[in-house]
Amino acid sequence: IFSEEEHPPEVQEKPLAFTHSLPPELLEETVLADGQTALPSQSSSPSEISSPEMPGDGMAMGVPASQTPDPASAAGNMGVLPLPEDGQTPLPGQFVGLPPIPTIKPPGNILSPEYLEKDRLSLSTISVPELIELTENGPLPIVSPDGRSAWQEYARPFDEADLRPRIAIVIRDLGMSSSATETAIQQLPGQVTLAFSPYARNLEHWIALSRAAGHEVMLTLPMEPLNYPINDPGPYALIIGLDSAQNVERLDWLLSRVSGYVGVTNTMGARFTANEDALMPIMAAFKKRGLLFLDSRSTKRSVAIKVADEIGLPRVINDRVIDSVASRAAIDKKLNEAEILARETGFAVVTGSPYPVTFERIAEWLPRLDREGFVVAPVSALVNKQAIK
Repeated sequence: IFSEEEHPPEVQEKPLAFTHSLPPELLEETVLADGQTALPSQSSSPSEISSPEMPGDGMAMGVPASQTPDPASAAGNMGVLPLPEDGQTPLPGQFVGLPPIPTIKPPGNILSPEYLEKDRLSLSTISVPELIELTENGPLPIVSPDGRSAWQEYARPFDEADLRPRIAIVIRDLGMSSSATETAIQQLPGQVTLAFSPYARNLEHWIALSRAAGHEVMLTLPMEPLNYPINDPGPYALIIGLDSAQNVERLDWLLSRVSGYVGVTNTMGARFTANEDALMPIMAAFKKRGLLFLDSRSTKRSVAIKVADEIGLPRVINDRVIDSVASRAAIDKKLNEAEILARETGFAVVTGSPYPVTFERIAEWLPRLDREGFVVAPVSALVNKQAIK
């Protein structure tokens, strides 16, 4: 299903087989060629762009996003709450232990051990107590009394004196597939930022592994798409039809799943991010909690960056979704566009899903970036650097 600004995609080569693919009903519309930024020397109208829908999280389904589930009724009369099935959302207040994660050998080394070791840096896996507010949902991030924020305290160090063009790479929708998540953590360099679904199980485990491997981490937040409720972003999605208090309550649940992340980015959200009234209290909550916001640009009508600048929220803009067409040629084209953008403006941000072909093309791309004078930076190193597009 395409919005009024979209056109059906052309037939592309078949992507590589993947052990955990997202179901079609979770795909999100993408309006401005998956939210991409026009190059400074390029102007494109929506009619010139063909793009398929952008993948959303592999999220828990079956409960409409307009209906927040009742934990008591969901649990029934059982004295002990059952553990959710893999990939399902734990009930609020339910203790879910960390069962052993199966060791799944990734499909070969996608980057040489020498490349992965050259800038290896382990980040602390211990949350900063002053940055945590304990609530009935769980721990929420908060600005410390002395002004420290999660987006700075949990950031991967970056040399601001480095004047090379910066490119941030964000792999999103992690945590729903153990094999894909393990590949991203172990076989991509620490400069690559990893974004996790709040609906995933074992988030504490994955966040700790990611930070130990040097990755800056984020959460993806489900927001209302254009074709909701046909495309349902899950039971805790932020929805325009709810009042601000209800959306903030849902937001608190989402943010309390884990600690140690620098910020959030939207999954889906083409309708929600275009509605300033609905968005304002959510963005204000991000600022209150010391988080940065990466606008995934699921619509060219997004006002998220405008609102962020008005209230002083640290923000980053996605320039390319590299695998909205999951083929080698299409991904390479988006990566090349990111290089051009970074060369001309100094900065570029790309996002992708944990597909084998995405990992493969990034692995081919990274050594070339080094040779051609770019630097791969964590997403926090691009906060407030990009002009509004």
